[in-house]
Amino acid sequence: MKTTPIVLVLIIVFSAVMIVVKLSKTKETKEVEKEVEKPMDPFEIAQIRSRGVQLLESLSIVEITKDIQTLRSRIDFMLGIYSTMVVLAVFKHKYVAEAEKAMNTYQKRYPNKYITEGQAALLLQPDLTQLKNHLSNCVVLSYAAFVKEEIALMEKLMMKSAIKNREEKIIRVGYDTKYLFKTFDLPDNKHLDAIEEIRKQFYSRQT
Repeated sequence: MKTTPIVLVLIIVFSAVMIVVKLSKTKETKEVEKEVEKPMDPFEIAQIRSRGVQLLESLSIVEITKDIQTLRSRIDFMLGIYSTMVVLAVFKHKYVAEAEKAMNTYQKRYPNKYITEGQAALLLQPDLTQLKNHLSNCVVLSYAAFVKEEIALMEKLMMKSAIKNREEKIIRVGYDTKYLFKTFDLPDNKHLDAIEEIRKQFYSRQT
């Protein structure tokens, strides 16, 4: 019978401890939620807007450029600013709201340019893997467009030496283009082979 009060005391103590633990967890949860919901400062807002416009500008360039130097510099620039955008995207709805404002600014600045679904997705839902996959495709398309332009120019040339110089340029630029995958750690699944297949056509012409 004497143990009964002790058991009751233990039960009361245990219950009190559980209440304290529960209140502590609730407080921690609220603090975390409060941290997530904190307002963005003006600098972060400005970064989303300005870098959002810069990203769209660079995407529109890498998707059509035939110049490897332009391609290299724009890829380097985009990968540099994109990491910040990925971090700021944790604000979710607030980030999207500012990113949409960036799209509106871009559209007003370049009324003749159309923002594609792919470009919008890369801005509204930053994902480094998706960006690199897109850039890999752009690299291949850029080299193919460059080669097409060079062939068109060669068809107008009469001197064999001038034609040979163009062919050597295609081979050299192809090598530099392939190196972009290593430089920027871009996925090269079949892309390197695609570029090499194009270059091969001009090896035979050199012999």
